[in-house]
Amino acid sequence: RGALRSASGATLLQAPHPPVAPRTMDVEADEVDGGGGGGRGRFDSERMDMDGGPRGRDEEPGDRRDDGRGRPRDNRPREDRESITIDKDDAAFVLGRGGATKKKIARVCGAQIDLSETDSRIDVTGTPLQRRRALDYLGFVIQQRTGAVRVDVEEARDDLTVVQVPGDCVAFVMGRGGQTLRTIEEEWRTLMFFAKLKGPGRVEESEQLMIFGELRARRGAELKVMSAVEHKKPGHFVVRGEDGAPTLSLCPRAPGDKEPEGSDWDIDTIPLSNEDFSYALGSQGSTRRKLATASGCVLEYVGMLACIAGERAPAASTCAPRGPRHRAAAPRHRTRARTRPGPR
Repeated sequence: RGALRSASGATLLQAPHPPVAPRTMDVEADEVDGGGGGGRGRFDSERMDMDGGPRGRDEEPGDRRDDGRGRPRDNRPREDRESITIDKDDAAFVLGRGGATKKKIARVCGAQIDLSETDSRIDVTGTPLQRRRALDYLGFVIQQRTGAVRVDVEEARDDLTVVQVPGDCVAFVMGRGGQTLRTIEEEWRTLMFFAKLKGPGRVEESEQLMIFGELRARRGAELKVMSAVEHKKPGHFVVRGEDGAPTLSLCPRAPGDKEPEGSDWDIDTIPLSNEDFSYALGSQGSTRRKLATASGCVLEYVGMLACIAGERAPAASTCAPRGPRHRAAAPRHRTRARTRPGPR
C-alpha cells in the first residue's frame, strides 16, 4: 500500500501493515500431554490456567481453589503479632544465657518470639494457638524467677503431661544445676519444670514435673524421666502384674492429655534379661538410639522393660522402617502399660 506524502515528497503517514495471522506453536506431544505418543501436536492453550499452571482435562477454569485472582488460596491460620511488657529482671530471665530460654520457648510453642531488652517488650508472632501457648510458657518461666510455679491442671490442655516424681528423686532428675532436665528438653524439644498443681478443692502437695510439647515429644521425655526414677528407686514405675510379669505403671493423665481420636497410639513393653539389656542398650545407649531411629518409634528402657511408644504399623509391613509416629512390632510376650488408679 502507498503512504501519504507532502508536496516535497516527505512521508507523513505510513499505511499500516496488514494484520499477521497468529501462529500456533508446535511442540512435542509428550511435552504437552506428558505422554506416550511420539508424534507432534499443537499447543493446547485451553488446558492452561490463568496463572500458567496446567489443569486436568475435565477441570474447568473456576474449579481450582484460588483467591479470585488466579492465585492459590492459603487456608493456613492467620499469623498475627501480640506484645506484652515485662520487668527488666524478668526480661533477662526469659532471655536466658545466650538467648537459650527464649529459643526453647519458641521451639516448643512454634511461634516467633522477639525480645527487646531496651523497653522490656516481648513480641509474639504466630497463629492464635501458638501465641496462647507462648504467653502461657512465658508466664510459667517468669514465675520460676520468684518462687514455685503453680499450674492449673483442671483446665484441659493437649500440650501437658504431668509426671509424679518422688521427693527423694527430684534432685537426681534435675541434675547438677538442672543440667539433666535441660538435656532431656533439648533431646525431645519440650519445656519441663517442677510446679505445684492448683484447682478447686486441691490442697498444696509436693511439686510435680510438668512436660509441655507435642504428644510424641512428651511421651519420649516422660519415659526418659521414668527411666531415671526407676534407676534411682527401683520398683516405683515397674510393678508386678496379676500374672507376675513386670508391668509399666504410668502416672494418671491430666485432663486433655490423651492420644488423638481414631489412632492406636499406645506403649508396649518387653521384659529383658540382664544379658539382653546390656546388648540392647549398647555403648552409651548407641544401640537403643539406632533401634529407635530404624523403627521410627519412641524407645526407652525403664528398669528392665523396653518401652515402645507410638502408633502400630500395618501388620503387612512391620519389618519396614516407620515414620515418626509408628511403634515397632513386639514379640508375643509383650505387655501394655497401665495407668495408676487414684487421684493425681
